[in-house]
Amino acid sequence: MTGTTRKIDQSTLAKDDAVRFFYLNLSEISWMQMLFPVVICWIFYDVIEHTVLFTWLFLTLSVYMGRIILIRQYLKASPPPEEASRWGFYLSITTFISGSLWGYAAFSFHDPDQLYNEVMIYVIVIGFSVGSLILTTYWLPAFYAFAIPSLGGVLLGQIVHEHPHSNLMAFLILVFLLMQLKVAARSNRVAHDAIRLAHKNIELIQKLEEEKEKAEAANHAKTRFLASANHDLRQPVHALSLLVHGLKKELTSAQGKLLFLRLERSVENLGNLLESLLDLSRLDASAVQVHPRQFPLSSIASQMLTEFLPVAREKGLRFSVRPSDKFLYTDKTLLERLLRNLLHNAFRYTHSGGVLLGFRNRGDHIVIEVWDTGIGISAQEKDKIFSEFYQSENAERDRSKGLGLGLSICQRISELLGTELTCESREGRGSVFRFSLPIDNVTRITSTTVEQPHQEADLQGKTLLVIDDDIEVLQAMIQLLKNRGIIPITARSSSEAFEALEANHIAPDAIICDHRLSDDENGLNVIRQIQLRYKAPALIITGDTAPDNLRALDESGFPVLHKPISPALLFETLDKLIVSKQKNIIKAPA
Repeated sequence: MTGTTRKIDQSTLAKDDAVRFFYLNLSEISWMQMLFPVVICWIFYDVIEHTVLFTWLFLTLSVYMGRIILIRQYLKASPPPEEASRWGFYLSITTFISGSLWGYAAFSFHDPDQLYNEVMIYVIVIGFSVGSLILTTYWLPAFYAFAIPSLGGVLLGQIVHEHPHSNLMAFLILVFLLMQLKVAARSNRVAHDAIRLAHKNIELIQKLEEEKEKAEAANHAKTRFLASANHDLRQPVHALSLLVHGLKKELTSAQGKLLFLRLERSVENLGNLLESLLDLSRLDASAVQVHPRQFPLSSIASQMLTEFLPVAREKGLRFSVRPSDKFLYTDKTLLERLLRNLLHNAFRYTHSGGVLLGFRNRGDHIVIEVWDTGIGISAQEKDKIFSEFYQSENAERDRSKGLGLGLSICQRISELLGTELTCESREGRGSVFRFSLPIDNVTRITSTTVEQPHQEADLQGKTLLVIDDDIEVLQAMIQLLKNRGIIPITARSSSEAFEALEANHIAPDAIICDHRLSDDENGLNVIRQIQLRYKAPALIITGDTAPDNLRALDESGFPVLHKPISPALLFETLDKLIVSKQKNIIKAPA
């Protein structure tokens, strides 16, 4: 249904559907109807005067031919709903003429010596009347136009041509006609109710689709807003993180060191909040790929115990792990992120008692469970906990407790791993989060190559080209790199980068480039332009969380760091880039 059709009232639409139904179904039987007048002429050939008989035959066949032409014109024109009454009237005229001709035959074609002949014509007329009820249920005027004159002719014939039981037959035909009229009226109401209901369903579906489009548009707008706001927030936080690192050496007093620790913790919390938004954006962008490999569950258990035992001791809680000797074949990194988020959530809402990480054998699967004796989840909240930005027991919106994205991220990771994350909880007693993964019993061929330990590069004296359109970030990077003995060359665009390199007559040992630059430049294109002239390894730094951009970065082949970046991670990545260059194994992506 088009936008114009939706403005038409329901009665007009119902009338249009009724007439259309009549035309479409009548077109299939009009040719067959032409057989019956021929049969009647053959039966009464020796009884009725030929002029009368053949005139009746000609007129009846002409009506059917005219109806066929009318149907074709209707189908060709495909008239709008507003013209339904006019086309219905045309069809009613043909049924009235047809009904009158058949009524005339039932009254005039009388053979007192052959009762069989009269019965035959009565059967045909009554049969047409019953058949027309089916076809004209939706368009009642056409039924009246045929049934009343045709059955009226049969009724009049019984009254005029007296024979035994003619009065009884006339009465029964009258009753039959009245029953037909009543049934037709009732069927018409039911049919039109069905049409109105169908249109209401169509309108409801359209409204649902419109609401769905609005919801999707709102969700896309939310994603774009978060991506833009997240990027803008990451820029100053990134600069702040670099400046805090440089500030540490300048503080000597005990009070200064204490303030530094508090400042460092605040910056770390802010970075964690932004990292949660980044994880959500990457999952929305389908930029997180699953890389399965075989590994023992004991390694996961050991890692979680190492990470969270200090957390448990700090809060005065018990932390137990029930390991398993089984192997899994899945993405270990994603599984660790899933368990890490679940355990963070468990410790956050547990104030006494403890937390348990369990691995249970269940046939060919391992059921992984995280139990806690925390505050639990009420029945009203249970359906909301996997929603974005929802937090229990954080009415004051304390951002040290996160953004409420942990469980939403957990659910999406579990879907990537091909499992379902479920929750059972009793308010005030604790909760258990549970999912299962298949045990891997296949002996897999693994590489026997021993990974060589990373050889640190001497970054002192190296030249780094840093491209970022944020002057605060550039100044923080200059100070950070100089403290490490690195020579920074800075630029805010690709043109400035080429000018700076040519002015210094030096080729960079590595490139650090922000992804989102001014004047619609992006880091990928800028790096590729520079690498055409200078064969230097490159690192992209970004605060972008737009799903499409994240997907493009993941597919680029360049190493990517997300703001805010800790100086340790930055230098570790730069170290690997320089070592790779020295080994001549750097190959820039096409």
